[in-house]
Amino acid sequence: GFHTCSNNQLFFYKADGGSDVRNGVVDVVVPQDLSKAYDSSVCVNAADSVLSSSSYDVGNTHSYTMYICPDVVQFGSAAGVAQMGGNKSWFKDKWASIPFVQMHEMG
Repeated sequence: GFHTCSNNQLFFYKADGGSDVRNGVVDVVVPQDLSKAYDSSVCVNAADSVLSSSSYDVGNTHSYTMYICPDVVQFGSAAGVAQMGGNKSWFKDKWASIPFVQMHEMG
């Protein structure tokens, strides 16, 4: 997993809830039907909208956000994309759990 690729520096765990998520994975349910969201920005904007609402309280201590989008979302020929020097990346579902793909986007 990721700990192997990162020399035991990166671990992902399910978040335990609350307003101060650290190293936790939060599943976000969006109200939109993303099965026809062919542009990756639709997926990311839908998740950002939910995260900024009162439905989810993930606090502000997290340092990185990954978006896992349905496989129908287009990324050109890439498996995922990331902000250059930023703290966000987004992936097609089929590539999201492959460590070398995420490590490539995370830098």
